[in-house]
Amino acid sequence: MITYSGAGHPPSLLVRGEEADAVFLDQNGLFLGPFPNAAYENISTPFRRGDRLFLYTDGITEAHDSDGEEFGRERLRQFLVRLNGTEPRSVLDQLFKQITTNNPQDDLTAVLVHFD
Repeated sequence: MITYSGAGHPPSLLVRGEEADAVFLDQNGLFLGPFPNAAYENISTPFRRGDRLFLYTDGITEAHDSDGEEFGRERLRQFLVRLNGTEPRSVLDQLFKQITTNNPQDDLTAVLVHFD
């Protein structure tokens, strides 16, 4: 079971290994720090062997590809589904090759966790 609570970052993606699909974990709240009385809700969802959890900063989805188009949430979801089963390090390498970083306006951070 994954228990998730967001604090200002974009929603994580849970990539389902067997179904070849991915779902956004849309639970989110205020970013941590300046709001000492902020309340955060959790969501729980099951995971199975072969699933992956992708965490990232908004710089990933707001990055522009070589054609000048914003990468976006849906394109990211499709990318992760298409590369499901690929070595996690290779997935991240291919992702960073797809987005233009010549003049980044934001940080580009990503973590891909594979559940064995």
